[in-house]
Amino acid sequence: MGQIARMANSISRRGFVKIAIAGVGAAYLAGNASKAWASEEKLPNQVKFAVMSDLHYFSPSLWSDCADYTTAENSDRKMFKESAAILDAALANIVAAKPDIVFVPGDLTKDSEEICHEEAHAKIVAAREQLRAAGVDAKFFVINGNHDVNNSNGLDFSSGAAVQAQLADPARFREIWADCGYGEDSILYAPDSTSAGSLSYVARPAEGLTLIAVDSCKYSADQTDSGIDEHETSGIIGQDLLNWITTKASEARANGDVVIVMQHHGVVPHFDDEPTLLGEYLVDNYEAVAPAYADAGVSIVLTGHMHANDISAYTSAAGNTLHDVETDSLATYPSYIRTGTLSWSKADDAINAEFAVDVAALGAVNYGDYADRITGAADIADITVYGKERTLTQSVVDTIAKDFVAGYMTQILQAGGIKQTVAGLLGVSADELGAQAFGMVSGMLPTTFETGMQVALSSFNFSIWFDADAGRVKIDQYTETADEAIVFATPLAIDMASELEAEAASAYSPEASTYSMESGNISFYIDAASLTAFLDSTCSNIDTAILANPASAMPAVGALVDAIVNYAVDDQGNTVLGLVDYAYQTHLMGNEACEAWAEDAIAKVAGGEGNAEGLLIEVLRAAGNTAQADLTALLETVPLDVTLLVMKGNSHFMTTLAYNVLKSMLKDGGDLVGLIADENSLGNLIPDVPALSGFAYSALYTLSHDSNEENDHAFVRSIHAKKAQPDNGGNGSGGSDGTDGEDSGSENNGDGSASDGSGSGSNGNPSTSSNTNGTNGNGGPSASDAQQSSAKSSAKNMPKTGDETAAVMLGVAAVAGAGAVAAGTALHKMGKDI
Repeated sequence: MGQIARMANSISRRGFVKIAIAGVGAAYLAGNASKAWASEEKLPNQVKFAVMSDLHYFSPSLWSDCADYTTAENSDRKMFKESAAILDAALANIVAAKPDIVFVPGDLTKDSEEICHEEAHAKIVAAREQLRAAGVDAKFFVINGNHDVNNSNGLDFSSGAAVQAQLADPARFREIWADCGYGEDSILYAPDSTSAGSLSYVARPAEGLTLIAVDSCKYSADQTDSGIDEHETSGIIGQDLLNWITTKASEARANGDVVIVMQHHGVVPHFDDEPTLLGEYLVDNYEAVAPAYADAGVSIVLTGHMHANDISAYTSAAGNTLHDVETDSLATYPSYIRTGTLSWSKADDAINAEFAVDVAALGAVNYGDYADRITGAADIADITVYGKERTLTQSVVDTIAKDFVAGYMTQILQAGGIKQTVAGLLGVSADELGAQAFGMVSGMLPTTFETGMQVALSSFNFSIWFDADAGRVKIDQYTETADEAIVFATPLAIDMASELEAEAASAYSPEASTYSMESGNISFYIDAASLTAFLDSTCSNIDTAILANPASAMPAVGALVDAIVNYAVDDQGNTVLGLVDYAYQTHLMGNEACEAWAEDAIAKVAGGEGNAEGLLIEVLRAAGNTAQADLTALLETVPLDVTLLVMKGNSHFMTTLAYNVLKSMLKDGGDLVGLIADENSLGNLIPDVPALSGFAYSALYTLSHDSNEENDHAFVRSIHAKKAQPDNGGNGSGGSDGTDGEDSGSENNGDGSASDGSGSGSNGNPSTSSNTNGTNGNGGPSASDAQQSSAKSSAKNMPKTGDETAAVMLGVAAVAGAGAVAAGTALHKMGKDI
């Protein structure tokens, strides 16, 4: 490093940079030196481009009209049967637009089926030939998405039942798509590897433009959460790959190129709640990746994955701006592509580039030859209108909810059962669960009989309190019913009281006992040992009766889904499902503009005046009441042994009688429901949870309101490329022409959200320092740790990625609508399947 510094002091900046580039081993630049636009007299030609993302191509040869396919189709909201015809329409639009470059940021196939890769590739090759015949030598560049490699969900339905299809691994992916980024003109990150990030590459598709295609997907055991070679929805960019990307970006910027990254997963949140609600759409380490990209000179990141037309901006602590330009999916609403241009201009002593992009609707989609192969296929007049009707339907939500619940039940059982799962949520071991639960319950109770929580079971009244000296929760009879007592007056409670009174009357005699109905002789207690024994027994019974038999839960799940999605959110006929679908589609379309009815309904979710507890709680209570019979039937399969939980506190015969009645009338979970709730009133017991209502409100609001770049369609950004004339003076370490190599600013239709391009000077920009790995010298990304920790979005601080398990549970309870348990499950499951 010292030698390089000394060389820098003895030669001109231009000469130093040329030597440094060679010394870094820039095989990319060395191999493309003839293409470098060193001349200040001629600007690069305008580049026309198109972006189509998330094709999810499904070969018609894999289809048949069978039950397995119907289940698969209803487990998703992608238009699989239509995908081949949609791709044809998209390519026809692209051929008509005559772009120089076509970018495809991942999810090329339904689920990595080899034949789907081959057929999608063949269609792209045919489109490329059509463009050549029209005089346009278009280049197509692809990168893999989470569905494209090692995906065991790839199935062949053609035989009338689902069987495993031949799948593509990383090597096969690279082989099939060799002429779409993996050819001799590209620099491959790991050409002989099949591990994480191995499908990344760098290309120079046009003068003045460097493309870095980044494999952000998890499909290999070295970085999957499962530890096996199987696809996962989430993504990550490992440190070695990130160092490689920032090095290549810095080298390209030093050469005066505009740098565009293409990858499947996002690096800047596209709605405020994305990190906590659907964090799997961002790379796990997006908070480190975004500043590293921005400070290495990456101007634009082309992404997909979320199936939305959205553009978001991030500005690093060093003042460098990065735009994440997301394109929606061909296979879901609104089925748009993007078209745009990259143009250069000279002003004074600067050469600038302008990145301009818009959306383009496909319009009509015709099946052509596929109509003979797919039953019921009919040409589509407008694919956007068609897809809008097929985003979130009740059948899709119902299937997804049941599939999610069944899968989650199996996952819990495989992880050790319900006891292990609950213990994990509480942060204790399974052996500690009983003591932990006892501590939580006892800590909430009063500590004297007189101040205890008062409960009335028909004519019998009890005080529930914690006796700290004895270490017991006591349930002692008292003689008067307090006004604030919790009264159980359900049919089962009345029956239990009547049974006890009858038993007492038949057993009582002055000779046998001095018992008096007013003497308060009934006494029970629960301690840590008894609660532990009861939990062990009940959890084991739940595992056996329900978790090991997911089908048993489906009637209750179906009843809940039906009650939730059809609940009216206003008097205009709009439902919970309609509200969720609307908010979701609003984000997918981009340029969010929320309609008045949806604004009103979303406001109700938060609660407040006129709807104090919020629409979420209202919906959940109504659904619980409607589904009570099905829930009761499910819980009747779970035996309860209350004698393990409740101990006799004295030897009075009334305590023994009450104990026997309790044991005989509370035999299973269904009896417990019958004790605490009248018919169709179980949902009324759901308490108000403001945090849950707030979560649901925030999810719906942020999906339907854009707080970052408001213009997601016709978007323009100015990018500083280089100085127009050579500059042989100075000692900065930025661009090869003596500039800092960073953007002069960004603008969205002239809104002036400019970056000042800070970071130049004697020390140089961290991302373009002479460190050969493009890092800060200690293995971290190119930006300093302080810069990364303080990096902020141009709109707001970038939030943390939320815990995945919490997102699942909260999504089930809240994100779906006005609290839509099932629709929220659907949205999260869609996240799993996007």
